[in-house]
Amino acid sequence: VNLNYIWAFLMCFCYISVDSDKYLNVQGNLEHKGKYINMLRKLTHIRFDGFMLNKDGFISNPFFYNRGGTAYYILNSDTASYIDAMTTKIYQIMN
Repeated sequence: VNLNYIWAFLMCFCYISVDSDKYLNVQGNLEHKGKYINMLRKLTHIRFDGFMLNKDGFISNPFFYNRGGTAYYILNSDTASYIDAMTTKIYQIMN
Protein backbone atom coordinates (compact mmCIF):
# COMPACT_ATOMS: atom_id res chain seq x y z
CA VAL A 1 0.00 0.00 0.00
CA ASN A 2 1.34 3.39 -0.96
CA LEU A 3 0.95 6.01 1.76
CA ASN A 4 0.78 8.77 -0.83
CA TYR A 5 -2.29 7.13 -2.39
CA ILE A 6 -4.00 6.80 0.98
CA TRP A 7 -3.02 10.37 1.97
CA ALA A 8 -4.41 11.81 -1.27
CA PHE A 9 -7.78 10.13 -0.85
CA LEU A 10 -7.87 11.11 2.83
CA MET A 11 -7.36 14.76 1.84
CA CYS A 12 -10.14 14.45 -0.76
CA PHE A 13 -12.47 12.87 1.81
CA CYS A 14 -11.71 15.69 4.27
CA TYR A 15 -12.25 18.30 1.54
CA ILE A 16 -15.63 16.84 0.55
CA SER A 17 -16.62 16.56 4.23
CA VAL A 18 -15.72 20.19 4.97
CA ASP A 19 -17.32 21.42 1.75
CA SER A 20 -20.63 19.70 2.55
CA ASP A 21 -20.65 20.30 6.32
CA LYS A 22 -23.99 21.83 7.33
CA TYR A 23 -22.48 23.85 10.18
CA LEU A 24 -19.73 25.37 8.05
CA ASN A 25 -22.15 26.27 5.25
CA VAL A 26 -24.24 28.52 7.51
CA GLN A 27 -23.71 32.26 7.03
CA GLY A 28 -21.19 33.41 9.61
CA ASN A 29 -19.21 30.17 9.45
CA LEU A 30 -18.11 30.47 5.83
CA GLU A 31 -14.87 32.16 6.93
CA HIS A 32 -14.00 29.07 8.98
CA LYS A 33 -14.87 26.83 6.04
CA GLY A 34 -12.48 28.80 3.84
CA LYS A 35 -9.70 28.41 6.38
CA TYR A 36 -10.24 24.64 6.54
CA ILE A 37 -10.23 24.38 2.74
CA ASN A 38 -7.01 26.41 2.50
CA MET A 39 -5.35 24.21 5.13
CA LEU A 40 -6.37 21.05 3.29
CA ARG A 41 -4.99 22.44 0.03
CA LYS A 42 -1.65 23.04 1.74
CA LEU A 43 -1.61 19.51 3.12
CA THR A 44 -1.90 18.18 -0.45
CA HIS A 45 1.70 19.26 -1.05
CA ILE A 46 3.03 16.46 1.16
CA ARG A 47 4.80 13.51 -0.47
CA PHE A 48 5.84 10.65 1.81
CA ASP A 49 9.28 9.36 0.95
CA GLY A 50 10.32 6.87 3.60
CA PHE A 51 10.86 6.30 7.29
CA MET A 52 13.76 6.70 9.64
CA LEU A 53 14.85 3.59 11.46
CA ASN A 54 15.56 3.58 15.17
CA LYS A 55 18.55 1.79 16.68
CA ASP A 56 16.51 -1.42 16.95
CA GLY A 57 15.72 -1.36 13.23
CA PHE A 58 12.05 -0.45 13.63
CA ILE A 59 10.48 2.31 11.58
CA SER A 60 10.25 5.66 13.24
CA ASN A 61 9.59 9.16 11.92
CA PRO A 62 8.42 9.57 8.32
CA PHE A 63 10.26 11.65 5.74
CA PHE A 64 8.09 13.95 3.72
CA TYR A 65 8.96 16.36 0.99
CA ASN A 66 7.02 18.79 -1.16
CA ARG A 67 5.10 17.14 -3.95
CA GLY A 68 6.71 18.16 -7.22
CA GLY A 69 10.04 18.90 -5.51
CA THR A 70 13.38 17.36 -6.37
CA ALA A 71 14.49 16.33 -2.87
CA TYR A 72 14.32 12.59 -2.15
CA TYR A 73 15.38 10.24 0.61
CA ILE A 74 14.51 6.73 -0.58
CA LEU A 75 12.54 7.47 -3.74
CA ASN A 76 14.28 8.06 -7.04
CA SER A 77 13.17 10.76 -9.48
CA ASP A 78 11.10 8.34 -11.61
CA THR A 79 9.16 7.03 -8.63
CA ALA A 80 8.67 10.53 -7.24
CA SER A 81 7.38 11.72 -10.64
CA TYR A 82 4.96 8.79 -10.78
CA ILE A 83 3.67 9.54 -7.27
CA ASP A 84 3.32 13.24 -8.09
CA ALA A 85 1.35 12.46 -11.27
CA MET A 86 -0.86 9.93 -9.45
CA THR A 87 -1.68 12.28 -6.58
CA THR A 88 -2.23 15.25 -8.91
CA LYS A 89 -4.85 13.19 -10.72
CA ILE A 90 -6.49 12.20 -7.43
CA TYR A 91 -6.50 15.81 -6.20
CA GLN A 92 -8.56 16.88 -9.21
CA ILE A 93 -11.52 15.78 -7.08
CA MET A 94 -10.83 18.88 -4.97
CA ASN A 95 -11.02 21.34 -7.87
